[in-house]
Amino acid sequence: MWIFLVKTYLLICLIIGIKRVVGNSTFCKRLASECCLNEYKDDGKCKECPHGTFGLNCNSECPRGYYGRLCLQECDCAFNHYCDHRYGCQKCPPGTFGLNCSATCPSKYYGID
Repeated sequence: MWIFLVKTYLLICLIIGIKRVVGNSTFCKRLASECCLNEYKDDGKCKECPHGTFGLNCNSECPRGYYGRLCLQECDCAFNHYCDHRYGCQKCPPGTFGLNCSATCPSKYYGID
């Protein structure tokens, strides 16, 4: 769904005019001194969203299964791994295991694996 929204936003921006390109994927017509979609203001300057975030003022985390720069990369994690919204597939933390690390260790068991 969010990919559809981004594509719709890009189409609207193409129709009303292009002022700036953000991250080679988002067109923006800057209003007043506000930042574009997928940017945030830092020390008075607009910067691209940090990895794992997107949207207005970068206030949204990547949807489940996506990660990285503007959430454009898709996770395909192995068993005993989970998808981190910033860095992609990561090993389960100690005390968890299974698909997306959704299970916890049984009583009297602990650690990795």
